[in-house]
Amino acid sequence: MTTPCVIGVLAIQGAFVEHIQHFNDLHDADVVAKKVRCASDLSNCDGLVLPGGESTTMAIVAKQTSLWTALKQWVQNERPTWGTCAGLILLSASISSGKAEQDLLGGLDVHVARNAFGAQLSSFEGAISIEETLVDWNVIQQAVCAAEPAQASRHQHEHHRPPAGPRSTVTSSYEAAISAVCIPQAAAKHEQHTQESGTAVEVGIFIRAPAILAVGAGASVLATVQPPPPRGASLLASLPKTSQDMNSSSQHRVIVAAAKRSGHEGLPVLLGTAFHPELTPSLKWHAYFAAMVKAYINKSKGNSQPSRMSDAQASADATSA
Repeated sequence: MTTPCVIGVLAIQGAFVEHIQHFNDLHDADVVAKKVRCASDLSNCDGLVLPGGESTTMAIVAKQTSLWTALKQWVQNERPTWGTCAGLILLSASISSGKAEQDLLGGLDVHVARNAFGAQLSSFEGAISIEETLVDWNVIQQAVCAAEPAQASRHQHEHHRPPAGPRSTVTSSYEAAISAVCIPQAAAKHEQHTQESGTAVEVGIFIRAPAILAVGAGASVLATVQPPPPRGASLLASLPKTSQDMNSSSQHRVIVAAAKRSGHEGLPVLLGTAFHPELTPSLKWHAYFAAMVKAYINKSKGNSQPSRMSDAQASADATSA
């Protein structure tokens, strides 16, 4: 690619610093990550990440300016978007166990339950089962094989990440604590699963995480997890079993990642994950989304369509409706 693809990360609240760091850790000259805090920041972006955090807070803050309208237009135009945890909630078509008045961006044909696994004490790490027919990890592995060992080693030995400038979020200290604990623990858990199974296993970190209750015709299941027994009340009893568990008497697996394809072919344009890849040493999900964005750019060039919004279009989109 002659011009790097620009991936914007919504930076009004949540774990946006960790996402940007993971994209930087890819060491891919064709990928640049930046913060998105206002509608005009979207004008030169090719992809967008909605990070984990508080979905209600993100919506409230974004609606105070034209940013919310710009985000809705972005998703409706099926531009590459990845929502993690709270971001998945914002991308979902509908939610349960949430505030009735909560605003959603929509776009991803899934029904999601907030805090599906229980309260904060029920947060957990689990091995994720990935639909490899939909997510080609062999291809993704080639993109991260050079960067991932050094990045994983760095995370295993660091106890905190230096702040990347001032952060306008009430949860920055909490997120810093989560990063300091989760990243080295996830690296150790990844190594443990690998040694026990003989094959590499993706580990997901679930923090007051949502779960996907239903997937509509416009979306595909990408990953599931078998959660541990909840510590207290949870919505697990209402979660549907996946096809993998129809012949199993064990606790059912829960859908934790889904995607939407444009025209039902090629890489997705919308991706939602209930877990936090940015808090693990693995770079695969970030490499996967970067590949999604690059595929979108190439497809747009083939169709003679701009892959980015002009400043005028961003302004018009933000003030319309």
